[in-house]
Order: sequence, then structure tokens, then C-alpha cells
Amino acid sequence: MPHMSRLARLLDVILTVATFLLAIVVPSVGASHALGQAAADNSWTIGTDDPPAGLWMDKAYGTRVNEDTWQTPDGVQVRAVLATLQPDRIVWKISMSGDWTRRHEAPIEIHLPWVQTAVRQSLRVYSPYFGGRIVEWNLPRGQWQHGNAGAWPGYAYSPLMIFYDDRDGSGVGVTAWNDQLVFTHINWVISGDGQAGPFVSFHPYLDRGQTLNAVLEIRRYERGLPDAHLHDYRQAFLLPWMQKLRISEASCDVVGPWTSSDWPSVDGRQYRPGDLCRIVRGLMNNGAKGYIQWSSGEPRPETYVFEPDHRKYRWFAEYAAASKLLNGNFGCLIAPQFTGIDGTPANFRAARHRQFIDRLRADLKAAGVRYVYWDAAQCPQGTWWWIEPFDWLQLMLDWRAEGITVIPESSSDVAVVASGATLFYPAELHDQRMPAIITPKGKIFMLNSTRIDWIQPALQRGFVPIMDWRQFRQWKAATRPASSTQGYRDR
Repeated sequence: MPHMSRLARLLDVILTVATFLLAIVVPSVGASHALGQAAADNSWTIGTDDPPAGLWMDKAYGTRVNEDTWQTPDGVQVRAVLATLQPDRIVWKISMSGDWTRRHEAPIEIHLPWVQTAVRQSLRVYSPYFGGRIVEWNLPRGQWQHGNAGAWPGYAYSPLMIFYDDRDGSGVGVTAWNDQLVFTHINWVISGDGQAGPFVSFHPYLDRGQTLNAVLEIRRYERGLPDAHLHDYRQAFLLPWMQKLRISEASCDVVGPWTSSDWPSVDGRQYRPGDLCRIVRGLMNNGAKGYIQWSSGEPRPETYVFEPDHRKYRWFAEYAAASKLLNGNFGCLIAPQFTGIDGTPANFRAARHRQFIDRLRADLKAAGVRYVYWDAAQCPQGTWWWIEPFDWLQLMLDWRAEGITVIPESSSDVAVVASGATLFYPAELHDQRMPAIITPKGKIFMLNSTRIDWIQPALQRGFVPIMDWRQFRQWKAATRPASSTQGYRDR
């Protein structure tokens, strides 16, 4: 849900600021980790002076025990094994384990080697935020800047970052992968002297005796960035993980625009039998290609949660007819992470809740629902709830097996290969080449109810905008040719 996602984004910003305050000491420790003078040409240097091969932890997060092991303040052993050391590629295998007595939730921050290149106007950072954003790297000499792409799986579409030259495609790509889908914040610092410091924060949520295994990779390219690293990430990390779990890549080939309503009441009129089909028919006659039925705020519309059981809605009986009108391009909102209108987080492992989810899926399938927008589901570690990462993933796989595409809000590559889609909220058009390269069979839906200027560019790029009926009318009026006398038709 948009309001809940704003809170999630706020908490993400708070964590980012905290990370930055700890990372602000980087320039002062840079002398011991730096790569020396800036390169005389436009080459890229990867520093490997600190064992193992340039990997390090800030003292606030871990104390070095020996050459390849650190210990965090709360007793986590972080061990880095150098798996590959080549002129243009370094790979570490990381294990994080410990003998703690409660679930470990503190972040584990690991810094990769420093990167150095000559200062020039064409330097860029490629961030995985919301499918890909290009960050300018033009700073005055001696100044530093911290960057953050959010966390994967979530606002960071994939667990990577790229430092590159926009003119010749040279540069360095970084990947921080873990098979367990543990929350991973993607961070970097850059300087006006051509220095870049990538670092990642794992949030393992480990129980006693558990171990988190991760892989860190830094790779140098002479050309082809940012696309080359995105292709390499898909081939080296995402596809092998899918094969290991026997997950076939989901696909979604719908086109936009799609529409929605809060609940079937247009122009302030309360719902009456037949309204849902009337609304859908009117929107479809005006060019809508699909429709998502938002869930009602009744009986407490001032809250941001809603009744998760669609059978309790008066318009549920119309779902099948509305879906038929749209040839199956019909969906609704779900929030299985809650137990009801009071917003109580659900226990996904509880048999009673599992039974409810299975019955909800069966009910919606029988009613012709083929798409469900999973509200505020960008990542397993939600703001107000907790879902084990593979319970989160399995829900999408289970619904897909029944012919229903789950559209999790503002999620990542692993969600798209499992379900076939995600939705970016609020809609922000950036570079966003990552979905086309990393998850080429999936579809990106977009939602932003406050503006209409993003809708036509989104359609032109193959994204699927979702507009409520008011916004749809506004957009149709704005895009209608001046010579046209055809107005919006409700029926």
C-alpha cells in the first residue's frame, strides 16, 4: 500500500543515514587503504593491499582476528576466503556465523577494495535502485559523497553497483550475492579525486547455529558498461540460483494502460450491484487494457490496512464477469502478511494462516482473478511484519502455479523471475535498463497517483501504468488530440 511503503522508505532512509554517519570516517582511513595517486590515463585500478585482496571491515563493525577473519561486537565470526584472484576479477566467499543466544539482527558491513581512476567529466555510478539509476560522479577535488541504492531484495533491483566511464564503457562492477535472500544494503562512497569505495551491509537475522554464506565479486571491464556487468550478473549469479532451486523463469506479456478504483464507487456514489462491471466496461471502452480492484477501507477508511478476505466484499460476486470483459487481465489487491483489518502481522508458518492463504488463492482463481498486487511486499523483511525469505518467495511460486501472477510492490529481480512482475511505487522514470537485461521475460507495472507526466513515457518504454479512474480520465483528456470531439465515456 502506498502509505505503508512511504514508512518503509522512511525507515530505509534512517538506516542509510546511520550507515553514512559510520562511513563518514572513510576519507580519514583512506590513506591506509588508498591506491596511491590517481591513474595518469583513464585506466581503472583495484586496490588489493589489505589481506585478503583488499577486503576490510570498519572497526565499528568488526575487529580483525587474523588475515581473513573478523569478529563483530556481538560475536559474529566473519570469514572471507579468497576464491579467485585474477588481474580483472576477484571473488571472495564469505561466511557469517556465531554462537549467540538470540536472533542476530545487527548489520554486518563489509568494504570491498578501493577503486581508482583518473578524474574526468564522464564518470558515473550505476545504482540498482528501482531498476537502475545513473548517478553523476562530478565532485570538487577533495570532496566525498555517499551513495545508497536501498536494499536487495527490495528497492535495490539486484545486489550490485557499477563505477564506469560513460564515454567508453570502461570501469568496475561489484556484486554482493547470497542464496538465502538476506537483506543486503548496497552502498558506496566516491571522491572528487577519482576514488570509489564500494561496501555492503548484510542483515542476516540468524538464529543460533545458523550461517550466512555470501559471494562478493569485483570485476574490471575495458568496455561495455553498464550493460556488460548486468549480463554477467544474470549469467553468473541469478540463473545458477534459479537452476539450483529448479525455478523456471516466469513471464508476463501484458500491455498498458491498466486502471483501478479504491472500491466500486465512482463520483462519490456508493456501490450498488453491477457497478464493478459498469466501471470496468467504461474504462475498457476508453482504452484500458486491464484493471486492478483495490480493497476497501471499510469499515475504517482512515486506516491504511484492509480486510484481506475478498469474499467479505459486496462486489466479489462480480469478479468473474469483470475478468471476462477484460479477457483475464483483471486483478485485485492482497496483503497476506496481515491477519485482518487491524493490521496485525501474520505468522506465515502458522497452519491456520497457511490455510487462509490457500483458500484465498482458490477463491480468487475461481473468481477469474489472474493478477494480484501484493501490497507493500517489496522484501521479506517488511516494516511492520516479518516473513522468512523463502516463505515470501514460495507464495509467489505457489500462486503462479495456479495461473495467478503476483505483482509485489517495489521488489527485485528474484521476485520477477518467480512471479513474472513487480510494481514500482511511486513511479519514477530513470535509466531502468536492468529489468530488460536481467529479467527480460518479466513486466514492470508502475503507480503514481499524484502526476500524469510519467504515464506516456512509461508506456513507450513497455512499462504498464496503473491509474485510478480519476487519473485515467485526466490522462485521457490531456492526451486527446485537440481536433477530437470524443470525450470520456462511462459506459
